[in-house]
Amino acid sequence: MRALVTNLLAVSTGLVLSVGPSVTTVAANGDQQWPALRQHVAHGADIVVALSGNFHRAVLTPPNSGSVCKAERSTTGNVQVNCRAEDGSFVDSSQNETTISAFGPKVVVGFNDDLVCCGAINFSGYSVSTDSGRTFTDRGDVPWSPDVQPIGDPSLSHDDEGNFYYTSLALSSFSGPTVDSLIALYEMPAGSNSFDRLSVPVNVGDSNIYFADKELLEVGRDGDGNRHFYITWTFYTDSFVQGPVMLTDSTDGLHWRTIQVSPNSPCEPATPGSHAVPAGQTVYVSYVEKDPAACTSNLYSTVGHQMMASVDLARGRVTAVTAVAPTQGAGDAVVFCGFAPLEVIQTEPNHNIRLTEIPSSTIDAHGTLYDIWNDRPAGPGGRNGNATRIYLSYSRDGNVTWSTPQVISGPTSPNFMNDRFQPWLVADEDGLHAMWYERVQNPAGGPDLVRTDRADLSLATKHQGPTAINGGESPLSSTPFPVIDTGGGCYMGDYNQIASNGHKRFVSWGDNRNTVTTTAGLVNEPDVFSHAYGGDRN
Repeated sequence: MRALVTNLLAVSTGLVLSVGPSVTTVAANGDQQWPALRQHVAHGADIVVALSGNFHRAVLTPPNSGSVCKAERSTTGNVQVNCRAEDGSFVDSSQNETTISAFGPKVVVGFNDDLVCCGAINFSGYSVSTDSGRTFTDRGDVPWSPDVQPIGDPSLSHDDEGNFYYTSLALSSFSGPTVDSLIALYEMPAGSNSFDRLSVPVNVGDSNIYFADKELLEVGRDGDGNRHFYITWTFYTDSFVQGPVMLTDSTDGLHWRTIQVSPNSPCEPATPGSHAVPAGQTVYVSYVEKDPAACTSNLYSTVGHQMMASVDLARGRVTAVTAVAPTQGAGDAVVFCGFAPLEVIQTEPNHNIRLTEIPSSTIDAHGTLYDIWNDRPAGPGGRNGNATRIYLSYSRDGNVTWSTPQVISGPTSPNFMNDRFQPWLVADEDGLHAMWYERVQNPAGGPDLVRTDRADLSLATKHQGPTAINGGESPLSSTPFPVIDTGGGCYMGDYNQIASNGHKRFVSWGDNRNTVTTTAGLVNEPDVFSHAYGGDRN
C-alpha cells in the first residue's frame, strides 16, 4: 500500500500535483501512451486490438467528435439512446456507463462511446431528447482537442436555469513530456443541444503514476445562493486500486479548489465516492471504506463500512465522517481483473460484470439524507440465499446518526443467484426512486440474464422510514440481456442512473440485447437504453 499523496495545490486552472521524474511508456507507434487506457477501459475491444498493433481504426479529422445521428427506434421495447449506425465499420463498438439528467422535457444522456480511436481518442458520448425521452438524437462525442482528449466515465447535471453540464476523464497531449490525467468540464447552454468545454478542473499529472478516476458531477445552489459545481473523484497513485475520495468545487466553473474527503488509512476506500449531495453550506459524500485489519493481511478482503462524510464549504474541510453500516462485499466472486482483485457478478466463465460498489446518495426537501448500496449478508460467493441485494439507510439529523439498513430490493430466489446490483437513487416531490440491475434466469435455459429494475418508495417521516409504493420492485427492461464475454477481464460498465424533472423519472442503462454479425458470428453489442415513467408527458 502506498501512502497517500496529499500535497495538492489548488489553482485557478485546475489541480496540479508535484511529481518526481516522469515515467513514460510509449506504444509501438511511438506517439501514444496506453497504460492509463488499459486500466480505465477494461472492455474496449478496440483498445485491446490497437494495443496489439493489429488494427488501426479510421481516425476522424478534428474535432474527432463524431456526427449527429438520430437513434434508431427499438424493435424490442424501451427507448434506444445511441445511434448504432454511427458505429460504422467497427462492429465491436460499445456504449456503456450511462449518466442522465432531465430539465422539463429535455433529457440528456451521457455514456462511454468508443467511437473515436486510436490516432486520437474520444470516448465520451451523449444523446439529447427534447420530447421527454420518447426519442433521442445521438450528438456524437464531446469536443476533442489535442491537449484534452476525453476517455469516458461521463457524469451529467443541470442547474435551475436549464444549463446542462458534463464531466469526463481526459488525457493531455500525447506529444508532451508526460500524458497527464485530467477531468474536463463541458457546458450545454439552455437552448442548445451541444456541449463546449468550459474548463479542466483537475490535473493530477503523469497518468503513468497518478490517475483521477470515476468522477461524478453535481450542480446546485449553495447556502449563499450561488450556483455551485461539485465533482467527486478518486485519486489513484501507481496501483489504480486504492485511493482517497476527493471533492473539487467551484462557484463559476473556472476556478477550482480540491478537498480530500476520505481520511488516510492503510487501505484506502476501495470504491469511488457517490456524487456530492449539497445542503446549504454542507456537502455530503458517501463511499465504502475497507477495514484496515482485514485489508492489510488479505488483498481479497471485502469487509468494510459504508461511510458518509460532511464537508463544510466555508472552511473547505471535512467536519465529520460517520459509519452508516458495515458491509461484507457484494460480488459472486473476487477475481483478478488484469491489474487487481475485484468483485464481480459472473453469469458464466469470462462473462464478468465489474462491481465497484459505488454508493448513491440523495436528500429530500425536508433535509433527510438517504444512502443506498449493494451488499451480501455473508460477503462474496455463498449459496443462492446470499445473493446481492440493495440496502437503504437514512439520516434525519445531518449525518449524525443513521437508521438500521433496510433491504429495498425484492426477495431473492432459492433456485438461482438472484443478484441485484449497481443501484442509483433520486428524490423528488413524489418520493424516493431507485434503479438497479437484476440477475434473472434465462427462460430458454443457459446462463442467467440481466434486466433493469425500478423501485419507488415514500419519503421518511418523523415516525416511519421509507416504504414501498407502486408495488415495490418492478422491471423496466422490456427484454433481459446477456452479459457479454469480457475476454477474461472484468467489465461491462460500472454504473447507470435515474433522474427526475420533478414528477417524471428517467432511467438510463447499458444494455446488450442488440446483436451484430462479426467474423466470429453473431455477438451481443453494448448499447444504451432508457425508460421514462411517472408524471405527465411534457
